[in-house]
Amino acid sequence: MKKHLFLIGGASGCGKTAICQMLAGTMGKVICLDGDSL
Repeated sequence: MKKHLFLIGGASGCGKTAICQMLAGTMGKVICLDGDSL
């Protein structure tokens, strides 16, 4: 199975989390990492 890596960046409140959640809904197994939490 081919793996993908998406790096999503942007200003606060621009929808990064929403995009990650949409990817999880369409692609299945998705891991979202928040750089502020690392």
